[in-house]
Amino acid sequence: MKYLLSLSIQIGAFATPWGSPSYLIRQGLPFGIDNGCYAGMPNPLKYFKWLKTYNPYRNTCLFATCFDCMGNAEETLKLYDRWFGYYEPWPIAFVAQDGQEDLDFPNPETWDALFIGGSTKWKMGIGAIECIKRAQKLGKHIHIGRINYWKRYEHFRSLGGSDNFTCDGTRQIYQGLERTLNDWEKHMERDYTPYMPIFGGDSGGEFIDT
Repeated sequence: MKYLLSLSIQIGAFATPWGSPSYLIRQGLPFGIDNGCYAGMPNPLKYFKWLKTYNPYRNTCLFATCFDCMGNAEETLKLYDRWFGYYEPWPIAFVAQDGQEDLDFPNPETWDALFIGGSTKWKMGIGAIECIKRAQKLGKHIHIGRINYWKRYEHFRSLGGSDNFTCDGTRQIYQGLERTLNDWEKHMERDYTPYMPIFGGDSGGEFIDT
């Protein structure tokens, strides 16, 4: 599972309305685009004006997240229906929120990636896993938001197909690039136990964040 970091020159870039690594994107790194909805719905006019500045680099963009509502799958689906057309021709990420496992995805022909958002409890539970499995069957790219600790990294790294997942985390902003990259390298070297039989692994024990 590969990190997209707003400071990294080695892995990939992650652009947000409040912090965009434009110089990395201009260098051709693959990148994802967040919508800022974690902090509340942004001004659509300002957001799409900002998004337009990345048009020259769209061919290396993995996804741009459609507007969503934190922790609310039903409201997120409504927001997606209202706004997804404004994102074309960007590759669009649909954001899975709490309860999405019990609801249909939007028309699969209209989006390219599944972004796992939601509360921490939901993200780390079976609901998010079920959404990932459904999206994989549709051939969608999988991105996991807010992967700041080893426990979360291991949780998703143990899933089948996770070598092709991407993820992001804000911890780098507070601990610096060097330590973040060192932590990421340690994550890649550590052993882990697949924990979900539905993905071909044995059942594991409780996670220990060390």
